[in-house]
Amino acid sequence: MLVAAARELVASRVAVLENAGLEPLVVDIEAFALMRSLVEHSTDSNLLSQTVALLDMGASHTDLNIVSGGRFVLTRNIPIAGSSLTMAIKSLAGCDEISAEALKKRIRIGPVAQEDAEPMDENLVRAIRAIQPLLDELLREIRRSLHYYQSQFPEGTPEATVSRLLLTGGTSRMPGLPEYVSARLNVQADVMNVLTDSGIKEGCLTEEEAKADGPLLAVAAGLALR
Repeated sequence: MLVAAARELVASRVAVLENAGLEPLVVDIEAFALMRSLVEHSTDSNLLSQTVALLDMGASHTDLNIVSGGRFVLTRNIPIAGSSLTMAIKSLAGCDEISAEALKKRIRIGPVAQEDAEPMDENLVRAIRAIQPLLDELLREIRRSLHYYQSQFPEGTPEATVSRLLLTGGTSRMPGLPEYVSARLNVQADVMNVLTDSGIKEGCLTEEEAKADGPLLAVAAGLALR
């Protein structure tokens, strides 16, 4: 696989490390780091023989990477992520960014509305109305990418079947998101925690910290494994 990156982009990352008193030894690609931590070092050895999609949901963008039999077959960057959701809530709810972020963390998105669910305050209702169109747009783009990939193979062949969506990144921690994604895309979706779903240990982190922050550390763990 041939990879190219703007020199300025690489230089800015290197400068951050050098300003922190660190010596950068290797420059790697986020997608490679994700595959290393989520697939190659997963406690589920079946992932190396299956076709799976890695969905890294960060702050500024969402990266979709399809891995089949331990090899990259498709990668795509989608400019809808955590900050997009926060800005949508800020606009619709008429609040500041800090309040919008706090509302986003209280949202539980689900595939269907629960009749016995507790009543929600109006701000929370507005927040859900704000983010749902964006989430649906993101999932439409993901569906298009999956369909494009599947169109390259005869129908029903093992390579064409994306068996799981592995979610990671800060936005993936939104309560109810895996169920929402699974229902919309008809593919099993799971939030991956590199500190519990791989051979990587939590080190100095407490059990609570490892559970909460594991989905944030997939890229960092993959870089460390390099």
